[in-house]
Amino acid sequence: MPRFESEDRFWEIEREGRILRIRSGRIGEAGDDTQRSEHFVAVAKRQFDEAIAAKLAEGYVQVEDVGLRDFPRNESLERRLLEELDPDSEGEAAIAWAVLGDWLDARGDVRGQLIAIDEALRRFDELAGAGGSELERSRLEAHRDRLLREWVPKWIGDLAHLCGKERPLEVTWDHGWMAGLRLGTLPGRLDLSSWRLGIRDLVPVLEQVLEHPLAGLLRKLVLAELDPRGRRDYGQALAVLAAQPRRALIRLELGALTQEDWVRDVNGSYKQRTVLTRAGFLEPLAELERWAPRLRALRIIGRQLGPLPPMPQLRALELQVPTLTVGLRSSLANNPWPKLERLWLRCTDVYDPWSREQLGSGAELRRLLCGLAGPLRELGVQGPTALVTVLEFIDELELRALRLPRLSEPAARLLLEQAGRLDSVEHIVLEDASCDPSWPELRARFGARIVSLRGAFAELEQPDGPGRWLPDRVWRG
Repeated sequence: MPRFESEDRFWEIEREGRILRIRSGRIGEAGDDTQRSEHFVAVAKRQFDEAIAAKLAEGYVQVEDVGLRDFPRNESLERRLLEELDPDSEGEAAIAWAVLGDWLDARGDVRGQLIAIDEALRRFDELAGAGGSELERSRLEAHRDRLLREWVPKWIGDLAHLCGKERPLEVTWDHGWMAGLRLGTLPGRLDLSSWRLGIRDLVPVLEQVLEHPLAGLLRKLVLAELDPRGRRDYGQALAVLAAQPRRALIRLELGALTQEDWVRDVNGSYKQRTVLTRAGFLEPLAELERWAPRLRALRIIGRQLGPLPPMPQLRALELQVPTLTVGLRSSLANNPWPKLERLWLRCTDVYDPWSREQLGSGAELRRLLCGLAGPLRELGVQGPTALVTVLEFIDELELRALRLPRLSEPAARLLLEQAGRLDSVEHIVLEDASCDPSWPELRARFGARIVSLRGAFAELEQPDGPGRWLPDRVWRG
């Protein structure tokens, strides 16, 4: 509780959510306690700051602050750790973690214990069953969970009541720091009135989290629906992100979608209604190298997405939009992508986004594939026009995986006819395919190389191997 003193009097204040507690009196006496509750958390925060400012103006001096955000900091060791966590670095993060853990442990900081536990669990993962006791591993995991349950509410304060499943904030912890963060809900599911925060959207919460001392090593950030009215795009949230360098950030995901009731389309066919968050024009991405120099993977799920700015540092780009607009197709085809290893494109409202009916001719896709012929290893495209174009260029590409969303029966027959051209592709992934009649033949022709999954960007379960790159994790270049 922050404590302030004048010549003979003291004053202390504490805030817990919407509740303010104040203790004041003569120095050496117990003092008097008062408590009041505001309607909103935002109002309580403002009253807290204004009350402190008023006491400082009266001549009071702060003499004690045991607030939960006063973490021991060693900027030199944290800077060294940040360098070792660089995905393109050849350094060894384990040594940097060990040195920082010893420093924290010597000062009684529980993060020293968490570093030791997570490093021990990492060694278990490296052994992969070749040694070590599963009982010991379970014991370490249980100890880690107990420490996090005890300390996370103290570390994050007011944010704790927003955390958890079916809530708008989810934090993944690693070595006692925030490693992953998911903020927002599915479209149409965000109701801020139930939290009594006194805010109109979740952008202030994002700003508060990013200012937290334990967010300095945040490597993955997922922003879903931040506006309960669904009107704002991600421009304001990205402006908050771009305000300070996010040197550890490797993966950024913007947007979400909700599958709702089945309705009839203009042709009388039933179609499941899909609601996406509004993406908009994402201007701060143009300065990505300045504020997120290590960002390697970007996923955008949303409507009204404008043309993409050049982002030459990216190694993975995943888009799910209603349709590929002329501006979006043009930016994909004309921007330089010298390091792009994964490109996944999927549309919700149209089946063949590269066709003439969608004001396309396949020329943009041909130009895009020509530019990606060197680094590209994983490609996801939708519709027969795209499939024909990919088959034309397949000999010039060095694809490890080909992902085909919403594959139809005619497209499946084409795939079978041209199967020989795909012999060098290690994995063929069908997302939400509608080709049941051809599936036995596809399976017989491609064997275990072809799989059918449900859901956009569904994960392909396979063991990690040398050289396999996973954008969700730290990887070597």
